[in-house]
Amino acid sequence: MAKQELIKATKKLKNVTVIPKPSPDMAFQAFKMLADAHHEYRMTVQAETTKREAIHAWRDVNVGKIEQQTEFLKAYLSETFKERRHSIDEMFERLDKGIEAGNMDLVNLAMESITTIVKSSPLKEAEKIIQALNDPNIEKIEF
Repeated sequence: MAKQELIKATKKLKNVTVIPKPSPDMAFQAFKMLADAHHEYRMTVQAETTKREAIHAWRDVNVGKIEQQTEFLKAYLSETFKERRHSIDEMFERLDKGIEAGNMDLVNLAMESITTIVKSSPLKEAEKIIQALNDPNIEKIEF
C-alpha cells in the first residue's frame, strides 16, 4: 500500500512547478537587477532634486518680484495720495479766496478742479500699473 501512495504522490508532483536549482548565473542576474534598480533610484533622486531646485528658484524669483511690486505700489500710492492731498488743499485755498473776494470765476474753477481730482481714482491707475508690470511685452511704464 505504501507503494501506491508513493505513486499517487509522484503523480501529484508532476503538476507542481519545480524551482530550479540556483546557479551562479541566477545570482548574477539577481545582482544585476538590484544594481539596475539602485541606478534607477539614483536617477530618480537626481531628477526630483533638480525639479525641487527649479521650483525653489521659481518661487524665489516670483516672491522677489512680488516684493518689488509691493514696494513700488506702496511708494506710488503714497506719492499719489500726497500729490492729491496737496492739490486739493490748494484748490480749497483758491476756493476760499474766491469766496472772500466774491470772484465767481475763481470759485467755479476751484470747484471744477476739486471735482476733477476727486473723480479720478489712484487705485484704477495702480491696477493699470500692476497689469503693465505683469505684461512681459511692456518694457517701459510712463506716468
